[in-house]
Amino acid sequence: MSDPLVQANCSTRLGNFNLELHFALQPSFAALFGPSGCGKTSTLKLLAGLLRPDHGKVSIAGQTVIDTEQRIFVPPEAREIGLVFQDGRLFPHLTVLENLVFGRKNLAAAKHRIAFDNVVEVLRISPFLNRKPRSLSGGEIQRIAIGRALLAAPKLLLMDEPLAALDIPARLEILSELRSIYREFDIPIIYVSHDIGTVMNIASQVLLMQQGKIVRSGPPGEVLQHVGSSALLPGHKVRNFIEATVVGHDQSACTTRIAINGMHLLLP
Repeated sequence: MSDPLVQANCSTRLGNFNLELHFALQPSFAALFGPSGCGKTSTLKLLAGLLRPDHGKVSIAGQTVIDTEQRIFVPPEAREIGLVFQDGRLFPHLTVLENLVFGRKNLAAAKHRIAFDNVVEVLRISPFLNRKPRSLSGGEIQRIAIGRALLAAPKLLLMDEPLAALDIPARLEILSELRSIYREFDIPIIYVSHDIGTVMNIASQVLLMQQGKIVRSGPPGEVLQHVGSSALLPGHKVRNFIEATVVGHDQSACTTRIAINGMHLLLP
């Protein structure tokens, strides 16, 4: 097994809320999953360097970025971490092209390991390059924000529910692109979500969070079977997770055929 990508043993108090992080995460497409208010966004901020813990140590890709005893604190701009928020946060006065290359301007040429044209192709954003953000849809803005983060060649990409405000078709389309990004560019991703369907769609690893603590981690099927009908699910609804094999796709009908123990089903 490879060394952990992220190793955290730290704690901090945020008002009346205690955040206690004790986990190790291998390079993967990971989902940080849990109910609203459990500390998911604060966890991303801590990893990104936007929040300092009161006590403890955090290492990312073999580099110690926080060690309160040794008084080590690597600032956000030196951590080589990409961060994508819910609202995109593009510069409104710049074109899409200028927004995309903004993160590269201070990047040494030797670190330009991700080609601009590849990012544009994977995210399908070439028609927007000369437009301003105000003329884009929510889904298009999030594509640009993801592209900007990628072009800064991060060691780790943190995503704070960037698709929460999008409709389901746009969300599914970008989720598919995120899987392509993970495979093609080999960049580990931590994706925050409180939507169990999103987690099952994207994650190879899940960190299950409750009340400021990571209470379980592992493959989605193993972790989410412990969720059951708990308060982690909206409306306390029981969900079923069924393993199936994809048999084929019908592009004209936009359907996928799956097999479960010899029985075939058609899905959107």
